[in-house]
Amino acid sequence: MTEVVIRHLEQDDDQPIISVVDEWWGGRPIAFHRRIGFSLLDSDDKVDGLPVAMGYDGEGEDRVIFIKDLDTLDTVR
Repeated sequence: MTEVVIRHLEQDDDQPIISVVDEWWGGRPIAFHRRIGFSLLDSDDKVDGLPVAMGYDGEGEDRVIFIKDLDTLDTVR
């Protein structure tokens, strides 16, 4: 089992853009990530109209890449 380490956020941990990689088929992962504010990273390769990173995880392992700009988040709660 992979060990998970949780720590406090440090001042220099700032990274304004994060990305998530997922398999492109099936609309549920895409709908989920869009719902929580991610957008699809554009690609020259398209499958069913979606930008796909062909061979991202090896031959035949195509993925979509989601990005989110953390600098635009509303931090007031």
